[in-house]
Amino acid sequence: MPKLTGTATEFVLNTLREHADRECTISDLHAHCAGRFSKDNLHNACKRLHERGFLVKQVDSERSVYWAIVRHPG
Repeated sequence: MPKLTGTATEFVLNTLREHADRECTISDLHAHCAGRFSKDNLHNACKRLHERGFLVKQVDSERSVYWAIVRHPG
């Protein structure tokens, strides 16, 4: 598990890089941060990272949202 230092944005990037083989929900991220960041704070960080092209967002048929790190070819 990544260190719990820095910002929610850093936490999200570090966590999703560590788990690059899977997608995470905000609840998953919240469980990993041990209460350091609120769900709203994590959601806002994911939204900003998605807008900047660092994360991909997947919405399933039940309207659940999953986030994953963008994988670059290479």
